[in-house]
Amino acid sequence: DELQIAQTFLKQQLMSLVQPTSSRFVLWLTLQKDGFYRGGRSASERLSAARIGERLLHSGNLRASPRDGMWPLVCHEVGLSYDQEERIRQCQRTILANGDSWVHRHTAQATKS
Repeated sequence: DELQIAQTFLKQQLMSLVQPTSSRFVLWLTLQKDGFYRGGRSASERLSAARIGERLLHSGNLRASPRDGMWPLVCHEVGLSYDQEERIRQCQRTILANGDSWVHRHTAQATKS
């Protein structure tokens, strides 16, 4: 079991070196929780994260931690519409809800004792 875990870890390390930064970023985005995607808005508020990012940028805030508005800044830089944001979020929710996804397989394998 320990050998398999070490082998899985080494394989993932190698893949992280080979994968482009943009692919790693997209994979990282799929693991984020809802608070990351709200970006300063309430759950019921229908305001584009790109619009919030634009406000952050105009207020002189060029950097943000993942918890404090990184998603709105990314949406603004990429130019995502509200509908595109929602499609990305729906895809992310589907991935996390799917029990057969790589996230759950990896977590299950890494936590076996």
